[in-house]
Amino acid sequence: MRGGNREEIVDSILHEMQDVQVNLSDEGIFIKADTIGALEALSKELEEHKIPHHACRGRPGLPA
Repeated sequence: MRGGNREEIVDSILHEMQDVQVNLSDEGIFIKADTIGALEALSKELEEHKIPHHACRGRPGLPA
């Protein structure tokens, strides 16, 4: 990997994944996005409009 220690990069990514703020309902719509940030933004927008969302998915490789 260029410009960085692999272990530091992995630790940084894992730390960012722990900071993800997505609240899910027991029932609701399924949302999908290409990035974790987009999932968070969609989740927040749905919450503001009181639209329940049950499941979220990112592109392959992102946490389900």
